[in-house]
Order: sequence, then C-alpha cells, then structure tokens
Amino acid sequence: EAVGNAVRYAKLYRYLPKPWQSEDLKLTVIEAIHSYLQDRKLEEQNLKLKAMNLELERLTREQAAIIAERTAALEKANQDLHCLAITDSLTQVANRRRFNEYFAEEWQRMAREKQPLSLIMCDVDFFKGYNDRYGHLSGDNCLLEIARAISNAVKVSEHLVARYGGEEFVVVLSNINLEKTVEVAETIREQIKELKIANCQSRISKYVTISLGVSSWVPTEKLSPELMIKEADTALYEAKNLGRDRVIFKTFAPSLNLINTQL
Repeated sequence: EAVGNAVRYAKLYRYLPKPWQSEDLKLTVIEAIHSYLQDRKLEEQNLKLKAMNLELERLTREQAAIIAERTAALEKANQDLHCLAITDSLTQVANRRRFNEYFAEEWQRMAREKQPLSLIMCDVDFFKGYNDRYGHLSGDNCLLEIARAISNAVKVSEHLVARYGGEEFVVVLSNINLEKTVEVAETIREQIKELKIANCQSRISKYVTISLGVSSWVPTEKLSPELMIKEADTALYEAKNLGRDRVIFKTFAPSLNLINTQL
C-alpha cells in the first residue's frame, strides 16, 4: 500500500509487476521523493514570489505617493516662482511685466468682443519731496498703503492693478465704459485722500494726494494698445500741470477724433 501511495503521489503510472522487485521499489520511492521535494520547492518559490509581489506593490504605492507629493511640491514651486515673476515685491500688486502681458491680452479680447477697454494711470503727487522729508522706508510704506487703497477701489479678481514704476500705478478695466472708469478713478483719488498720510512737502494739501489720467475706448484695428497707454499718460501729465489731485480722461469718438475732458 505504501508503495502504491508513493507511485500515485509521484504520478508514476507505469506498470509494476508483483511481487515488488527491490529495484523497481527503490526507483519508485526515489522518484516519489524527488517529486515531493520539487512540489515543496515550487510551493516555497510561489510563496516567495507572492511575498515579493506584495512588497513590490507596497513599494510601488509608496513611490507613487512620493512622486505625487513631489509633483505637487514642484507645481506649487512653479506657481510661486510664476507669482514672484509677475508680482511687485514691495506693493504685492502686479508688476510692469504682468501689466504688459495682461494689457495686450485684454486688448485682443475686447477687440474680438467689441467691448470697451479702459486704462487709469496714477501718480503720487510730490512723492520725491515725501521721500526726501520722511525717508525711503516711510516712502515704501506710503506706496504699500496706496497700492492697497487702489486695489480696494477695484475688483482685482476681474481687473488688474499694477505698479508701473516708481510712484506710478496703472489700472486695467475690461468691459467697463468711460463713465464707470471715471467713477473708479474718482473713488481711487478719494480713497487716497482718506488715508490721511501726512505730507508737509505737498504744495496743494497737508496729505498725500494722487493724480490720474484715464483713456478708454473699444479697441479696433485703427487704434493700438500703445496709443491707449500714451493717451492715459498724456492725460496724467495734464492732470499734473492743472494742479494735481484730479482726474483727466481721453477717449475717441466713433469718428476716431480725440476727446479731452477734465473733471
């Protein structure tokens, strides 16, 4: 019976004559043992492979988590870097580079949609005297407060406030007509006065004031972004010459004739 079981286990189905011959019995037992050992070896290898696969899956999950984490960190670093590249470090509004990009994009968009685009250029009155009198640290704080006041007067999520350079700021208003733009400019002017930042160097007020130049029209192929900037700058220059602390605006009539208006 034992021999028969060994034969069956070893899957040796050859004919063995009875009575059992010692040589046949020996070969049968040896082959049965070999078969058993091979099966055990296969089982052990399968268990090892399963363990290795489980470990590989664990490592893969860990690596995937690490890759996802590092990818997110890299994306955030790129976003932070982009933000630094387009943000004025002092006032935390957009910088000149961002203004140039944004204004060109909005010009094209408003031209396609045939909607008005407006530009407000702002300049702090007598700021050089302020810096000389109170020092550059106070001058920086003054610009920071002014940037915040301008941003509060404008829906920054829909429009753009940028530092144009020095004590100059610029506001881009998309899909806002001239009348509304002038209202925004007047709000900015009033909010700067309400800050009540002392300026004994001013010749028109005991507080810091601001002058504003506005240009506004629907972009067309006959006009250009550079012209809008030029006209807003010209309006700002006129506001300075006319006594400061005021808004001057320029726009084009349908005939493309320039209209100059003082508030």
